[in-house]
Amino acid sequence: MLDNFIFDFGNVLVRFDEENIAKPYLSLVQDETKAELIKTVFDRKYWDRLDDGSLTETDVCALIKSQVPNTYYSSCCDILENWYKDLPIDNNMLNLIKYLKSKNKKIYLLSNISLEFAENYSKVKALNELFSYFDGLVFSASCRLVKPNKEIFLLLLEKYKIQPQNSIFIDDRLANINTAKSLDINTFLYQKNFDELNKTIMENL
Repeated sequence: MLDNFIFDFGNVLVRFDEENIAKPYLSLVQDETKAELIKTVFDRKYWDRLDDGSLTETDVCALIKSQVPNTYYSSCCDILENWYKDLPIDNNMLNLIKYLKSKNKKIYLLSNISLEFAENYSKVKALNELFSYFDGLVFSASCRLVKPNKEIFLLLLEKYKIQPQNSIFIDDRLANINTAKSLDINTFLYQKNFDELNKTIMENL
């Protein structure tokens, strides 16, 4: 029986679509230029360091200054400052979480995400509501540990006294799933296959 449900954030609870995030800030930019700006702003060499807490969004804004035309620099910084404020929440996931809470199950978040997000998500109404159902949150930048490093999983388990055998970890990346498995946590690789996830969970309540 599953008692603990550990969710990833991006592309599990919310849709993280770089083009959609950037759209309000680059609406008047030609497609070819827009694609290059988005590529620069969301470059993994920056976002991996946002996730591990070694860079802030302000740092990234400064670093990309020489890479984007001055005309669009302010818009790129606006993307970095506001990227999480209008992320579409998956209503199926939200309803599932509400159902699990009604069954007195424990809900946790384990996410690779920036310090700014960790410190400011509560100012975003939809995110604040979403996380109000959670019993514990672990943000990578806050603890300077990232998935798939097993230490961040151990931190979650130890901090909230979670028994791995009674838990399931839901994530969209195989490397993270494999680490969880190595720690005897049940897993589900989420690839927009909500019906399959829901069936798996209901069979194990």
